[in-house]
Amino acid sequence: MSKRLVVLSLLAVMVFGGLSFGQADAGPGAYILSVDESACLLTVTFYADTAETYTIELYDDGDLVSYATVVAAAPGIYTADVLVATPIGQVAPGVGIYLDGPTSFDAIDPYYLAPDNICGAGEDMVPIPSYAVGGQINYTADVYWGPSEAQITKPLVVLEPGTTVWVLGPDETGEYYRILFAGDYLWVKSGTLGPNFDEVWQGTPLPSNVQS
Repeated sequence: MSKRLVVLSLLAVMVFGGLSFGQADAGPGAYILSVDESACLLTVTFYADTAETYTIELYDDGDLVSYATVVAAAPGIYTADVLVATPIGQVAPGVGIYLDGPTSFDAIDPYYLAPDNICGAGEDMVPIPSYAVGGQINYTADVYWGPSEAQITKPLVVLEPGTTVWVLGPDETGEYYRILFAGDYLWVKSGTLGPNFDEVWQGTPLPSNVQS
């Protein structure tokens, strides 16, 4: 559960594969529409009321444990994938999902994960090195399984600008960066990503630890 205390008026409706949230007579502002679980990934769908950068934050027992940022080019409906990278704590029930925008705020707290969700504790997850930092995709990035053209994903996986990832470091040539996204170690070209200037990372430089 988040460290923030908020009072929300939400109309919740159970749907297959996730939870939808409607707002009767919703006024101006951004708000969460639905949350869907797929293994260790929470897909949060929300309405953005202005063309700005929005952050979806996942809190557990008062700590920020994961987040994603989305750059909204115009008012509309957007989605953000938030990775559940660690086992959920038991101090307080559920987790808190927060939508932060420049002029708007919304939250689902508590949000209860599916009873069989053991993300962060099983073999389907990978550890996050202590030196990893949050980065952001700045240009459309083809995704690779390794640091070479021969290891490009097939079918091709592409990360769009504004996608946030964990960054581990460059390969020995500096042409590729190793990242962690959606529970997998992956690679992207070094020119496609950079530091994340959100309120959490504030432009922390990308790590220089050489990866192989």
